[in-house]
Amino acid sequence: MACFFKAFSPLIDVVMPKVFSNYDALAKAFPKVVELGKEARHSRALKVYFENRGFLKVSDGSGSGEFPDVVYPDKGKLEELLKEVEQKKLSLELFNWRKKYYTAKNEDLLLHVKKLANSSYWKHVAKNVVDAEYRKDFEKANMQTTFAAHEKWNKMFNMFVDNSEYRKRLVETIDSSIVYSKEKALGQSSEKLKDFVIKTSSGKIKECTERIEKAREHVWALKELKSLVRE
Repeated sequence: MACFFKAFSPLIDVVMPKVFSNYDALAKAFPKVVELGKEARHSRALKVYFENRGFLKVSDGSGSGEFPDVVYPDKGKLEELLKEVEQKKLSLELFNWRKKYYTAKNEDLLLHVKKLANSSYWKHVAKNVVDAEYRKDFEKANMQTTFAAHEKWNKMFNMFVDNSEYRKRLVETIDSSIVYSKEKALGQSSEKLKDFVIKTSSGKIKECTERIEKAREHVWALKELKSLVRE
């Protein structure tokens, strides 16, 4: 039996396809793959394909010239892979992160506009002009006029404007509380959250953009590989 396989081993080497999982091994087995010229795009397509964890079965000794005939993936498999890559919701993910970034980045500007529609803001403007004690409390609390439109702080702002007893308690709390001992300012948590969202979303935007570019290149490579696949 051993003699039988030994006798037919040259024939087996010819007809059995070879499997490759990286470009360098393929190029070593088929030196013409690395030659530049009119088929250089095929070399790039193969590199991208391998970079995306693809593997090839090629027909050894197929006489295909620059590139060996590709046995696997066949055109049906390439179509499946194309659909998988194209259906990834990377563009939607990028859109959502950009939305978060610009919302946080422009939050102060939007709040300055929105506060104009809040009646408590105009009450504050009037009191700030005529009431010296109110003006002093507003400065002590480091209250911000944008709080009038802020989802988290608008109730506090309204109470501060309308209720003098609440206003005095709040100023006293800020003066004496350990929480505000370093930074006697309201809304610090909101500012930190905003900065965190800006930093995080900025990183995610870069990450998504890079992944989209890689996906586009992957799609291109899969389409190029179709021309190497034997019918």
